[in-house]
Amino acid sequence: SAVALPSYREYTLKSRRSSAIAALTAVTQAQERWRSNRASYSNSLSDLGFTSSTTSDGNYDLTLSGLGDPAQYVSGYQIKAAAKSSGSQSNDARCAVMIMRMEGGSLRYLAQTQAGADNQQECWPK
Repeated sequence: SAVALPSYREYTLKSRRSSAIAALTAVTQAQERWRSNRASYSNSLSDLGFTSSTTSDGNYDLTLSGLGDPAQYVSGYQIKAAAKSSGSQSNDARCAVMIMRMEGGSLRYLAQTQAGADNQQECWPK
């Protein structure tokens, strides 16, 4: 059990990341629908049809932001799913934050550890 329990815990953390990926993908698709009828991306999850800024399983908080300084939604946006500190995903040190960034027509997949280090290679499925 000394080997099996840590492996099982890692498996459950990894499987719960799918809710973050699904939410990020849904926001990205909604943003593209929004942009097809307007001159910029939306700055609000509610404009895109989302009634909550939490994933359906309650493990991640979603944050939408514009790019640049000052932040704008003309050339892109970033949607971030951060593991809730009080949820069952709070122990996911490897992929604490998952991000999709649309910039200049190019979509990037990013991720960070709890310490803020880049970890996109491990967090996004190939």
